Amino acid sequence: MQTTKLFLMLTAAILGLLVSSCSEEDDEDVQKEANYDLSLEIKTDGTTSNGSVFAAIDDKNFYLDYVKYTIESGHLEVSGFDNKNLKGHVTIPATITYKGTDYKVLSICDKAFFRCSYQLTSVIIGNNVTSIGEYAFDFCYKLETVMIGNGVKTIGDGAFTECTSLNSLTIGNSVTSIGTHAFAGCSALPVIIIPNSVTSIGYRAFLNCAGAKTLVLGKNVQSIAAYAFQNCKGLTSVEIPDGVTEIEGVFAYCKGLKSVKIPNSVTTIGDYAFVGCSDLQAIDIPNSVTVVGALAFAGCKSLKSVDIPNSVNEVRSSAFLGCSELKSLKIGDHVKEIQYGAFAQCEGLESIHCKASTPPNAQISVFADENDLVYSNATLYLPKGSLEAYQSAECWSNFNNIKEE
Repeated sequence: MQTTKLFLMLTAAILGLLVSSCSEEDDEDVQKEANYDLSLEIKTDGTTSNGSVFAAIDDKNFYLDYVKYTIESGHLEVSGFDNKNLKGHVTIPATITYKGTDYKVLSICDKAFFRCSYQLTSVIIGNNVTSIGEYAFDFCYKLETVMIGNGVKTIGDGAFTECTSLNSLTIGNSVTSIGTHAFAGCSALPVIIIPNSVTSIGYRAFLNCAGAKTLVLGKNVQSIAAYAFQNCKGLTSVEIPDGVTEIEGVFAYCKGLKSVKIPNSVTTIGDYAFVGCSDLQAIDIPNSVTVVGALAFAGCKSLKSVDIPNSVNEVRSSAFLGCSELKSLKIGDHVKEIQYGAFAQCEGLESIHCKASTPPNAQISVFADENDLVYSNATLYLPKGSLEAYQSAECWSNFNNIKEE
């Protein structure tokens, strides 16, 4: 049928577009020397209490171990670095005494270490720092270890983008928000642990963290922005915290993901939520969900069965496109609309159980596949007394095998 073939060509095109170190001993040494409350004094002769290298720039700026500090409104900010001399490990103190005055180090400015490409290998951030600015450590390719003190509340947009060598990350337990692209491209990161203090995770925050095999989401996370963990293809299981209400593209193309626990707080499984999760074997959609978005589970070719609960009223276009191993489908009695191609290319379907006495609004393309195998091979099961209504409805009337139960 020409309409079906055209639909399949279009959906395939859409799906195609979407697809578009230190040793362990060294890491242990850094962990042992971590001092989030470090205080040091710059003496009048330019020496320091801990042997750090000091160099004055002007009345408001100086270098300490080749990191630039700026006096601002009675505190210090980390504002830059000496590109020629900074190498290896950096500890950002909690407090620095300079010219007889104690200054708390409260922030790391936007782009403070931007493109410190091949010098910086590890950083400890003191407990007085409350914010890490946008793109602060962006493109620090050799950065392997990051320890964020308990004073930090916000990690800015792009703060650690493309830190491709980062393999150890400790996020302090005062952080409440993780910004857009904050750790995107940190492909060597094996474990992502989000503390309970975090309430929001930004857009594509951990995009392309392909090496991550473990993800622990703190219990107080309420908002996970779109595509936050896109292409984290090493993840195998995820438990979404109770409090999250919407999942949109969050785990797109997490190819290794086998199991997901979705809490009853979720009302919307949004567009592209789990698109391309080709190893996902089962999904339990809770009774709180009202909408399953476009391409939400497209390409989840390992799914064997799907139970759409009675709470759902809408299944959007191509939601389960290409779930070729899907054998059994149950559709709850509140589903009013199933948009085009929702179960296209699910040619393995053997049984479809519709609980609604009134047929959901559905176009013929809902179950489209190359040879219309679903309509000829699958059995459509209906509530007693609804056979005539389904036989008169578009899409449903095309099934060869219909039974009441």
